[in-house]
Amino acid sequence: MYDKNVVNIMGKAVERIEYKGHPVLTFRMVDELHERPEGTARKSFHRNKAQLVENEDYFDVSYKEWSEILNTRLENRQRGGCHRSIIFLTQTGYLLLTKIYRSSSERILEICNKYFNDESLNFILRNAPETEFGKILIESLEGLATVRTQINIDKYRADFLLAEYGIIIEYDEKHHERPAHKKSDKERDKILSALGYRVIRIKKDESVGKSLNKILLEIFNN
Repeated sequence: MYDKNVVNIMGKAVERIEYKGHPVLTFRMVDELHERPEGTARKSFHRNKAQLVENEDYFDVSYKEWSEILNTRLENRQRGGCHRSIIFLTQTGYLLLTKIYRSSSERILEICNKYFNDESLNFILRNAPETEFGKILIESLEGLATVRTQINIDKYRADFLLAEYGIIIEYDEKHHERPAHKKSDKERDKILSALGYRVIRIKKDESVGKSLNKILLEIFNN
């Protein structure tokens, strides 16, 4: 019934638990992975239980069943305690609870990819902030500039292009702060500048107002 192996998530070795063919997490595991006080996930679960579907979002597993897992962190933590049932969260249950953590999309992605073996959320989670920024950009510049998205220029793909002004807008998430990314971004900007484009980099944590001001200044200084 059960299967487990070890995966590395954010530098932590985590034992994967499977129940009825589903990778599952316990409340304690969720708290540890998100570096939150013990009991945070449990409290959130009970507050929002009415929104979750048993046997889809979570399993309420008897002690007799879960105690069959030998030599795991789960058994070791419970050894000597009372023989209560335990809640196993599926991926959908986990995602419903993560709303309270306000964690980075990178952390959620890593857990979904490595623990749940599901990469289907990659595009959605990685690009949702960029997509929302794009909508704001299009609305704000209506009548002033045409915003084109995901445009191939030379060997690169620009996030946003204002062709009539020769302006490329790149929406940078946190991984762009890493030294290797900074170096490649600098080389990329140099090549695009040589092609006649002005490159504006918008950081994910910048306010929308500040970002739009940077873009408008470049437009009016054209």
